[in-house]
Amino acid sequence: TPFIIDGSRWPQARNFWEKIYLKYPWWAQYGLQTHSDTEKITTRLDLPDKKIGESVQISNNNLSYLAKNNKKIEFLFTPESFSISNISKNQIKYRNYHSKSFPLEYKEEKDSMSLQWGEEKETYNLEIDCSMRQKCIFNHDMNTNLDFQLSTNLVYFFPETQTIEELEPENIDFYAHNSYAIAGRNPIRLILIIKNENNFPSIPTQSIIIKGKNSNEELDISKLNKLQNGIYFIDINSNKILRDDIQISFDNQKQILSTKIYFAPNCKAQILYCLMHPKQSYWYIQSTFRDIFRE
Repeated sequence: TPFIIDGSRWPQARNFWEKIYLKYPWWAQYGLQTHSDTEKITTRLDLPDKKIGESVQISNNNLSYLAKNNKKIEFLFTPESFSISNISKNQIKYRNYHSKSFPLEYKEEKDSMSLQWGEEKETYNLEIDCSMRQKCIFNHDMNTNLDFQLSTNLVYFFPETQTIEELEPENIDFYAHNSYAIAGRNPIRLILIIKNENNFPSIPTQSIIIKGKNSNEELDISKLNKLQNGIYFIDINSNKILRDDIQISFDNQKQILSTKIYFAPNCKAQILYCLMHPKQSYWYIQSTFRDIFRE
């Protein structure tokens, strides 16, 4: 289901801290406007409100609920369409709260309405026929040509993470979330994001090789922690004070990516060492202040 017409995407309440640190999602880079769910509500088709205290009834291909006007609103789903009984056209309201960023075009006639996406209905079309008494039938049609959708509507479809065979260095992000850590106390977390030609995270078919350039034997490198969207977390621990370049490489690939890491002394417990090693003391200061101000 295209993300933009997925009715399950409903605003979720956020707590105080999530409101403060709320960040724009990655699709904002494509020019799509985004809004905090605590401030805006979803563009949608509104149906009669459910009566307070009543629950939704689900059985086989049917769904029903009791509306505030005490009428039983009933849905019947079939492979080609679905219908709603005990409802009229004027009880279905189109609410568009994001007209500048929403690609659906709404049209309304005497006994029907429609939502279209793309010229000449080339992408998606929903026709709502309410010519029957107290019944509306929803017919939809979608262009299922995958190549067409990926080339024209990629940012709206949010495809599942795909595997990738040919890796290009410019499509790989490898960086440290925290370059500085205190030896023996907390790890350094590295983040690896491998993208395809469309700039979406992907999973490589090759094995991923991680090692330290200068002091690999001193490092405790965790196994890759892969998220469902193809983003990898790599945690590195060390009980020794050191600086190193962590290198990432892939089977049958010549390119090597690297990022610098620093394990600092604990100057609270190693005062003499820090007085005699100003460079390593600077690492400690960096680690302490970055822990405080890291987003």
